[in-house]
Amino acid sequence: MNVTEDGFRELARRSAALAPRAAAVLEGGYNLSTLPRLVATALEGFRA
Repeated sequence: MNVTEDGFRELARRSAALAPRAAAVLEGGYNLSTLPRLVATALEGFRA
């Protein structure tokens, strides 16, 4: 998958809009050099 930072943010924002008390789980297999930035971006989306 080639989901951008904006894509992760938008997915999280939409998830939070559907279910304000949502949980997210990382299942592994990610690029460790980009993971911290993408997790932070997704958290921004959940907080929006």
